[in-house]
Amino acid sequence: MNESHHSPFIYIMEFKQKINLSGLTTIHCGGDAHWYAECQSDGDLSEALDFAESNNLRVQVLGGGSNIIFQDAGFDGLIIRYIENEITADKNIITAKAGADWDALVEFSIEKNLQGLECLSGIPGLAGASPIQNIGAYGAEVKTGIVYVKCFDRLSKKFVTYENDECDFGYRTSAFKTKWKDKFIITEVCYSLNENKEPEILYPELKAQVEKIEGYSELSINEKLRAVRAKVIEIRKRKSMVLNPNDENTKSCGSFFTNPVIPEARYNLQKHLDDVPAFKTDGGYKLSAARMIELAGFKRGDRYKGVGISRNHTLALVNYNGNTEQLLALADKIKTKVYKKFGIQLVEEPNIIY
Repeated sequence: MNESHHSPFIYIMEFKQKINLSGLTTIHCGGDAHWYAECQSDGDLSEALDFAESNNLRVQVLGGGSNIIFQDAGFDGLIIRYIENEITADKNIITAKAGADWDALVEFSIEKNLQGLECLSGIPGLAGASPIQNIGAYGAEVKTGIVYVKCFDRLSKKFVTYENDECDFGYRTSAFKTKWKDKFIITEVCYSLNENKEPEILYPELKAQVEKIEGYSELSINEKLRAVRAKVIEIRKRKSMVLNPNDENTKSCGSFFTNPVIPEARYNLQKHLDDVPAFKTDGGYKLSAARMIELAGFKRGDRYKGVGISRNHTLALVNYNGNTEQLLALADKIKTKVYKKFGIQLVEEPNIIY
């Protein structure tokens, strides 16, 4: 079964100038891109990289713009967006081009009665970004379903494919975010999902909501997948984590900081963390960054010039009518106070382009 969003017209790539980046990001920050191109084929990517090389331009790949922040001065190189968005399914295998909308991919998987992505519903962005930071939510991580990632090598201009165990997936990270940063342009991701399997609900908040669904245990597997997806989106909407032009709190990058993970021995020594929710992981204890921020003296709805903390989610920094300079200044204030109180350095989750 094949779902395609292709235009019936022949696509011709253009190199455009002075494209405003704030309109291409969910946080609505950033100045102009000096050059901009949308690529839909292997040849387009090769041509765009040749153009950048011949004009001595640095290159930045941009997907859905939900996890990236540009400076107010803009970007003095070439922005490349890979827009091929075909999604195909073969039994329990789904293959998505990098330009496919992530939430459309999740919905497609449930239509095929495949389990594994339902807890990742409502996350803004594109499929090509899903492996980069190993997107996760409500107890699920995309790494559990990824079979391989196909990439275009920016230097050799050839395709390479990496299997799951080669990608160094970790909590909100991967080799594409660390040792391979800026080396590849992801063009395709393949996922192996589960046929005829009930939703796996690990996150307490989601579990509590699902338990309220009348007659849930009597539903078919597909009905359960749809019900869990609906609950995830409902929870995310309450936290302003689903894009909505009528909700100014969604002008964000979602969670601005990752939850820090510290070794078990250190956690046991730090009694001042008693008021911070912690979750046991393979690497030690994952701490609630949101609670640490609150205990450091910040609260939902706080404003700093034209930016602030979301009224619905402590981890989300929102651009109400401000700019990148103000946003990063607020982030630094939060990091400084959290470090002063807990001795723990918060790390930004979005990719900040300097």
